[in-house]
Amino acid sequence: MATPLTSPHSPFASGLRVIFNSPYLIDFAAYAGVNLATFLAFGWDKHCARIGRRRMPEATLLRMAFFGGSIGAKVAQRHFRHKTYKQPFGRQLNWILWFQIIVVTPLLFPQTRAAISEFLRTW
Repeated sequence: MATPLTSPHSPFASGLRVIFNSPYLIDFAAYAGVNLATFLAFGWDKHCARIGRRRMPEATLLRMAFFGGSIGAKVAQRHFRHKTYKQPFGRQLNWILWFQIIVVTPLLFPQTRAAISEFLRTW
C-alpha cells in the first residue's frame, strides 16, 4: 500500500522525479555540495572560536553564502548558534538570502524566466 509520500502521484514523488531527472541531477548535487561546504565552514569557524585558534574571515563566509550556500549558512548559523548577534554580518547574510530567493531562484526555472520576460515586454 502506498503512503501519501510514496504514492506515484504525490508532490514529493513528482519533485524527486524532477530533481533526479538527468539535466537537474548535476545542478542539484552542485547546489547541495556548496551548501554542505558552507555549513561545514561555519561549523569549523565556530570550533576555532571555541578553542581560540585563528578564525575564518567573515568575508569568506559571506562569499560562500553569496555563491550558493546561503541556506547552508542560515542552517549552520542556527545549528551552531554562530554569529547570530554579530552585526552587520547577520544583516548581510539575510540580504544575500533574500537576494537569492527573490532574484536568482526565479531565474533558474524556465517557466519563471518566460513569465518575467513576458511581463517586462508588456510593461
